[in-house]
Amino acid sequence: MTDLLYDPPWYLPAAIAALGIYLFIHGNRRQDGKIRAVGAGVALLAVALFFVGRVMETDLEIAEKRSRQVVDAVEKHDWNALRSLLDPKASVAVPNGPVYSNRDLIVGGAQMATEQFGIKNIRVLSLTSRQDDTMITVDIDALSDQGMTGQPFPTSWQFEWQELSGGWTLMRIVCLKIGQESGEGMRRSFPQP
Repeated sequence: MTDLLYDPPWYLPAAIAALGIYLFIHGNRRQDGKIRAVGAGVALLAVALFFVGRVMETDLEIAEKRSRQVVDAVEKHDWNALRSLLDPKASVAVPNGPVYSNRDLIVGGAQMATEQFGIKNIRVLSLTSRQDDTMITVDIDALSDQGMTGQPFPTSWQFEWQELSGGWTLMRIVCLKIGQESGEGMRRSFPQP
């Protein structure tokens, strides 16, 4: 229900506005001030719904925005920004198990990997998200240029955002695919700081 308020589909405020305009015109033709006032009120409601939907961010939008900020921080080698987006107990894993067990190891590993593989120009190809109570999972497919190969290199990631007392924080990153590798073979792509 809150999605209809904070992130309405474009046609919802348009349909409400059309109804309000119809009622206003109908009331104006009949010289009925009550119908005209209701029509104006409905049209104003549509305008308010449109602006609330554009100004307010849903929890999913916050998690998606911050996920993009994580990608941008790695691309720009802004390790302080990356550190600020991660929970101190955040972890990185591949499907078969953990790789990094805290924020400092994640940032150190990201620094080493970007230097070792020459990662730059990271582009998000797709981003999908879903919310389950106090957890939001954001799936990202990205493409980066790597100095080692000179070719675009695809990767797939899953970011798990947890709602804590201070807001949404990134608790877990799962690497789903690196190039053509998936599973245990990906572990060698993660340098140990």
